[in-house]
Amino acid sequence: MSTPRTRPNDEARFWLKVERSAGCWLWTATIHRSGYGIFRANGRQVYAHRFAYALHFGSVPDGLEVDHVCHNEDDSCQGGSECLHRRCVNPAHLEAVTHRENGRRGKSAFGFNARKTHCPRGHAYDEANTIIERGARICRACREAKRPAGVTPAARTHCPQGHPYSEENTYRTPEGYRKCRTCRRDERRRRHAQAR
Repeated sequence: MSTPRTRPNDEARFWLKVERSAGCWLWTATIHRSGYGIFRANGRQVYAHRFAYALHFGSVPDGLEVDHVCHNEDDSCQGGSECLHRRCVNPAHLEAVTHRENGRRGKSAFGFNARKTHCPRGHAYDEANTIIERGARICRACREAKRPAGVTPAARTHCPQGHPYSEENTYRTPEGYRKCRTCRRDERRRRHAQAR
């Protein structure tokens, strides 16, 4: 929902629907099924927190979305449509950020993983030790530790299950990775048996 231009009485009507307190200012009118407040301004429906942001800071810049800082700082809040922070319209609690940053700050699995600074074995996710593969961070130290000394993936003669990388038993993925036909066949059989 975009933020429309406001008429003079829209702002007055808006603040009549807000319960102010020392912390969050909660929207008391219509709530969308997602848990965010809804307000009708200039004949259009808008999210209440976006409207509050626009009143205080101006339009939300293109490519950004409004993040609830109060939600990010509340460790007891689990998020979801019942989250009271979604109803907060206190401009001091609102910040325009990219979608990725909003997700990184959130309570989802993406946010939880994005905030990790070290891999499960304790190696730092820094520039020198981090590989980005298909959008995921991979620890370079852990990957190197799994390889036998001096053996690159291209030099391996067998798959991890011990099948040979022969011409008839090897295929390449669209990404160029070498894969074992026997393992693929075994996996298909296993899935077929489970489906019965």
